Amino acid sequence: MASSCFKLLPQEILDSIIDCLYDDKPSLSQCTLVSQRFIDRSRHHLFFKVTLVNEGDSTSECTFDTIAFLSFLAEIPSIRHYIQRITIHNSNLDPDAPPGKPIQVSHLISILELLPQLIRLSLCDVRLASDESAVQRLPSLAARFKLKRLSLTGVDDESDNSRDSLPMVDLLSLFSHIDMLYVSGFYSDWANHVKFASLSHLAQKVSVSSVAMIALRDFTELEELLEATVDTSHVSRLTVTNSAPYNTPRINSILKLFSEEALREFEFDLRNFIWRRRPWDVLELSRFIFTRSVNVHVTISRFPSSNRSTWEYVTSLMSAFPTSFLEDISVHLHVDLSSEHRIPDYGVVEGEISVPDTLKFLDWSTFATILGTMPKLRKVIFHMHFHGFPVPSNYTAVKVFEASRVIIEDRLAIYHKCGVLRVKRELGIWTTFDA
Repeated sequence: MASSCFKLLPQEILDSIIDCLYDDKPSLSQCTLVSQRFIDRSRHHLFFKVTLVNEGDSTSECTFDTIAFLSFLAEIPSIRHYIQRITIHNSNLDPDAPPGKPIQVSHLISILELLPQLIRLSLCDVRLASDESAVQRLPSLAARFKLKRLSLTGVDDESDNSRDSLPMVDLLSLFSHIDMLYVSGFYSDWANHVKFASLSHLAQKVSVSSVAMIALRDFTELEELLEATVDTSHVSRLTVTNSAPYNTPRINSILKLFSEEALREFEFDLRNFIWRRRPWDVLELSRFIFTRSVNVHVTISRFPSSNRSTWEYVTSLMSAFPTSFLEDISVHLHVDLSSEHRIPDYGVVEGEISVPDTLKFLDWSTFATILGTMPKLRKVIFHMHFHGFPVPSNYTAVKVFEASRVIIEDRLAIYHKCGVLRVKRELGIWTTFDA
């Protein structure tokens, strides 16, 4: 009876029903046993994203389960085309625990060969090493694969002094194009061992459309990696988060790698106090005359003096860019509502004032003057992101947003009336750059 009912329903309706279970792995597994018409959609959600984790005892020398995963792919080839995202990370967060065995580049090569639909590869808190097998296969595989996103977070590059090979360079040399290269907290010991100019197998650098740099310590190694492996002449978008005060000059050095004609979009996270220690004129942004879009992230607190300082960094950054071709300005206001309930009706408590009221103290006239120097300006968007623990109620978020929206629209009334200005409330918990 049930089987005959399924035959009467269009496949699109069955797919929509199964889509409601996208994050319920046990139920999706059961769906594959119900009907032949359930299998394809259920497998799509089951295998769309695969995570490989080192679950071993921290006191033992454990390896990531890449070998078992490769065996699984070999035994069940029918599921290969469902896998589009792979994440490999270390589940052991104890910094004093002995590290497990490194991930071999040869294993990653095998995964890339077996998964033709793979669009995203993420390596998080792992050690990367090149074995002899990988080195022998690199010349024939150079620039073979493409990805929409390659994320490298806390990757430790384990170099071999006996040969001119670097695991990270070996990995990047496999790709002809990557839409988005995300690098955060990269560590390497290459500098004292290998000269990048001596790497013979890099016949062609990888083409990258967008680069995100999240610095946890020194940008030096990242600069060398980009210069050795990435064709920076085609990078059109750059995202920068800096967490070390000595990195700002190095960021300027990295900027020199990019073409002023190709680089059109910038995104800066100003929520870290480190930026305040360096003036924006250290960065040579004036040469990027074709910049069309600038995104800025700032934190809005309950203290007017703090917000005024933060806003000075925003206006200083905006004035550092050439304005001839600027079309889109996005300002992301990150608001912590953890204690909003302490301020009924936006009253003053313990020297603080409400978030909407703090916006009144910002230097809107300077910001408006800078916008007035942009002849091609099409839109200015303020994105309001609400954070807090416990998670703020929807009522609280809406109340703060509406009050803030009125103030922003009033201070930039000329842009609001002509339809250039928009103030948007962003839903959900937001992190700067999801790896």
